[in-house]
Formats: sequence, structure tokens, C-alpha cells
Amino acid sequence: MNRSVSTYDPSNIDLDLKLRTMHGKGRGQGFDYEDSSVQDILLPKTDLTIAAASDESVVQIREGLVRAGKGQLSARFHAHGHKVSFSAIGKEILARHVIDKSSSVSLIDIVTLLAGLDSILWDQHGCLSSRVHFIEECGDNAYQASDYAHHLNANLARLAEYLPRGSWPRQQLHDRFDRYKTLETTGKIQVYSSYDDLFVVVLDRRELGPEAFFSQVNDCQGRVIVVRPVRDLMDIPDKYLRMLPSQNLQSLSVAVGKPGERMGKRFFTFAEACGRRGVTAIRTVGRGAFPQLAYSWDGYIPLDLVSNRPPGYFSTIEFDRPYEQMLETYQLLLKRAGRLLAGSNPQT
Repeated sequence: MNRSVSTYDPSNIDLDLKLRTMHGKGRGQGFDYEDSSVQDILLPKTDLTIAAASDESVVQIREGLVRAGKGQLSARFHAHGHKVSFSAIGKEILARHVIDKSSSVSLIDIVTLLAGLDSILWDQHGCLSSRVHFIEECGDNAYQASDYAHHLNANLARLAEYLPRGSWPRQQLHDRFDRYKTLETTGKIQVYSSYDDLFVVVLDRRELGPEAFFSQVNDCQGRVIVVRPVRDLMDIPDKYLRMLPSQNLQSLSVAVGKPGERMGKRFFTFAEACGRRGVTAIRTVGRGAFPQLAYSWDGYIPLDLVSNRPPGYFSTIEFDRPYEQMLETYQLLLKRAGRLLAGSNPQT
């Protein structure tokens, strides 16, 4: 029977390392993962190492396992380093003047409220918090990315009352706000939030290279949300996700589909492309930070604890009818938040 050995020392270790031994010889104890002599004793006795750590720490632990295996990994290694998540809003969701009959609230407000929730949880200091919202723009009869940013900004103000920001320094928000306000002179950027808001909402239409986009994603912390328009959902994996290291991608929150509609070929093509880029899970908006128990939050499932995975990539889709699930999530949120989140925002 396998035995789990957990080591965690918050004073000098930035990870939670679990070692499983086949022979029951492990004993729980804290150790310095940078101490190669300790690694050389402990790591050869494990058959599975799980590390939730910084990218730098993951590299150091991997090196220890390779050293223990004399040139190859001595154990299966489940590494969870720096991760980022995103949101994608499909054009079919952006039709104007669509009202949810059960709540009498506009669909655009429901979607932006739920998408905002995905971003503000853990103030974007958690891997499941969405950082960039991609909006699939289409014709004049649909809301544009600018409309989405306007509604998102209004709904974030409502969410901020229900879920106050943590005790992170506000200077970070002010720095991001000032930087983007300065960039408004380019004509490609518009800031929708105000200086004293406890969040920042920015619409960015600039063309960015890999280094600039990587930097922008990493800057989205503390409730800083960038809204980016795309011509087609496939631009997300083909143009943007390809610029990021696959091991740094986490989950994708989506608002797609029509009433009563199951996932079709268009969505599966998009989901497959995102999984190929490194996305580990796809959920509907409002559930991005809440992976279901039986599903993956980091690309691994319970079976991975006891067996080797074949080559390839893996991503979960945690819904069947996305449109209905979004409305279900909204009703659940209303039950939790009561009147504070009830009602619709002014229309654009």
C-alpha cells in the first residue's frame, strides 16, 4: 500500500511536496529542497513526486529526480508551477437585447458578472483566476468588445461590494491604471475603471508580440483585467496562447452556445486547439475557479496517481449544454448574494 509523505515548511519552502513510496519506508518531515544531499537520500525512494511550486523550484526538484535516476527521472513527476487562466466569450452570446426570462436580466450582464467573478476570486493571485477576457466580435447587431468592457466594469463594482478585495497594496492597481491611462494616447487602449476603483478594466486593441503579451498577462494581478477583441475564437489558441509556454497555461472560462444547444463541431475544434496549446480544463463562466471534484484542476486526474499517462495532451470539458449551465450558475450566485447582485445594469 502506498504511503503519502507531505513536507511543508512555510518559513523557507514555497511548495507542498508529496512523496509516495511503494515500500512504506517514507516518513513525513520538512526538508530544504535545495539541499542536494537530502534529495539524494529521499528522492530515490519515491515513485511519485507532486510539486506545487514556483517554476524555479520545479526545475530544482526535477534536477534532483534526474540526478536520482542517473540521467532520467527516477519517479513520475507531477509539477504545478506558475499557471495563468483566461476567458473566452463567443459571438453568439453577444447578441443585443437578449433577456433571460427567469430573471429579467440581460444576457450581457449575466455573462460579464460571471466572467468578472472568475477574475476577482483570489485577486488573480491564484492560478484559476482569469486574467485576459477574449471577445469574439462580429456585426453591428451584436455587442462589441467596448460594450463588454463597459458592462464588465459595472458588474465588477457590484461584485467588489459582495467580495471585497484582499489586503494587497493598492499601489499595484494605481501603477497599472496610470500606465494604461498613459497608453490611451495611442488610440488602441481605453481604460473603463476609475483611479479609486478596487479593480482595473482595460480594452486593448494593440497587436502585441510574445514578450509584450507575456508581460501583460503577468501584470494582470490584484484585479487587473484586460479585454481583448478577436475576429474568431480560433485566434485565441492560434494567435495568443501560442505565445505562452504550454506548461504555464491552466483553465479557460467560456461563454458560448445557444439555448438548448449542445457543444458542436466548432466548439470541439476550438477546445482541441486550446488543449493542444496547454489548457488543462474548460469551464463555463462563473465556474472557472471552481473545478468539479471528479475533474482536473491542474491537468491531472486521480488515475494519474497510480499509473503512467500515454504521450499527448489532456484537457477536460466540464459541461454539456454551456448556455443552460451559465444560467444555472447565475441563479446559484443570486441565492448566495441575495439582492446585492439582483437586477440589471444600465444598458449601453
